[in-house]
Amino acid sequence: MSEEKNEKIVYKLYAARTNNEIIRRAESEKFTRVTAEYTLIYSNSDKIIENTLHGIDYTIIEGEDAKRLSAADKDWLMNCNFAIIAEEAIRNKELIIQNMADALTALEEELEKSKAADNGSEDTEEN
Repeated sequence: MSEEKNEKIVYKLYAARTNNEIIRRAESEKFTRVTAEYTLIYSNSDKIIENTLHGIDYTIIEGEDAKRLSAADKDWLMNCNFAIIAEEAIRNKELIIQNMADALTALEEELEKSKAADNGSEDTEEN
């Protein structure tokens, strides 16, 4: 198969109480969900804390806390992940196409081997 990148991108989910300041700052973030009570920001930026969340009381949602997200929050987060996957697929289109072609070639080779083995066993049974 083709050489793959082993670069791991880690997104974190940040939450803060909704107020005018967090709404203003969060506008610059790609993935933001604002409700009357809280604002969620989903980001992989190392600079989010110093740029967007500096001076704001926030928490990182992970582990057991993630289980307490509302259904709407989970849907929003799922859509964020779909968008990330689609962007990565577009960015790595050539690699994905090559890997798919390699996989099809390997499958064809295995099918040919299986067919040859089946034909060999039929010849043995006829004798």
